[in-house]
Amino acid sequence: MMPRPHLQKLAERARMLPALPAAVVFPVDRDSLQLALSAAFAGYLAPTLYGPEGRVRDAANRAGLDISRLPLVDTPDDPRLASERAALAARLARYLHLERGFAWDMAFESRIAALTPADVHAALRRHLALERLAVAKAGDFK
Repeated sequence: MMPRPHLQKLAERARMLPALPAAVVFPVDRDSLQLALSAAFAGYLAPTLYGPEGRVRDAANRAGLDISRLPLVDTPDDPRLASERAALAARLARYLHLERGFAWDMAFESRIAALTPADVHAALRRHLALERLAVAKAGDFK
């Protein structure tokens, strides 16, 4: 493999940062679990597994992988539901970081619903400079 110094520098910088929280959704195969473990071992990610606990542990056992150090959130045996749980957890974590809650969402949605077309037009005039807008067209225009 050809050495890539710019990628090596990027990897070295990433090692100096805290691991990023990450969701690995429905990891019921060897490759998904190996990827989560490798990322955790390298220190780039702090993965949380979201999936049916029995199937995830069976896949890990069949592959000979020790996932005991990774958090595992048991979900129904449905990839869509596992994904929804992971998305909700990410949203809650973001709200915790921002010191918000779902009441903030409701208030925000109420403010959006109360906007009139005139309010939107005024905001666009305030924040969008049409004279600086560039339009590019590409294609076969016949």
